[in-house]
Amino acid sequence: MPEVALYMGLHPQTARDWVRKGILPPPAIKVGRTVRWSRAQLEKVVAEGVSA
Repeated sequence: MPEVALYMGLHPQTARDWVRKGILPPPAIKVGRTVRWSRAQLEKVVAEGVSA
């Protein structure tokens, strides 16, 4: 999550909130408390723009 937040220019808690609200897509991979997104997922969100 910290890397996603850094990539998106967000605080990590904001990134978590955005996942919960559906602004960011759910993680592509989740193992325990470790989550991973594909770069393509994040690039799509950036390209579409974010309306929070």
